[in-house]
Amino acid sequence: DKYSDIPGGKSGVGAHVDQFDLGQVQKSWDTWSELIKKAPQSCIMYEFYPYGKVASVPLEHGAFAQRHSFITVLCLLIWTDESFTPNTRDELLKVKSVVSGSSSQAAQESLGYSNYADPFSTLNETDEYARKLFGPNYPRLQEVKKRYDPDMVFDRWFAIRPAP
Repeated sequence: DKYSDIPGGKSGVGAHVDQFDLGQVQKSWDTWSELIKKAPQSCIMYEFYPYGKVASVPLEHGAFAQRHSFITVLCLLIWTDESFTPNTRDELLKVKSVVSGSSSQAAQESLGYSNYADPFSTLNETDEYARKLFGPNYPRLQEVKKRYDPDMVFDRWFAIRPAP
């Protein structure tokens, strides 16, 4: 389909906001309006889901630690000009910064919905993003990794490093 085979590419990043602040949404719109001049099929999508059930599960009963009552925002770049490709990560981080600009520090530092974190998911030089995503569950997950995947066969999407 036309979105799977794009000459330039597509990349997204998640953001979180504490509240739907119309002033901040206007700033996001203004940023997006400039962005689509370079990446014309891009979007910013606010997702309004009730997180009560997700947040009710204790952290130690699952892997993911990012269970906040934030509004999730997808910042998606879709571009066709190959010359734009080297700029995508910086552009995404700029959009994310604007989108969450009036939110709390916790929302601004959040990775957003982890499946939207393309620019970070394969940066496995350190485990910074995995630690952020899994929070206090990370040491327990490292023990599981040590037992079942000590050679890091599964090393994508926030790879957990085995416990020493």
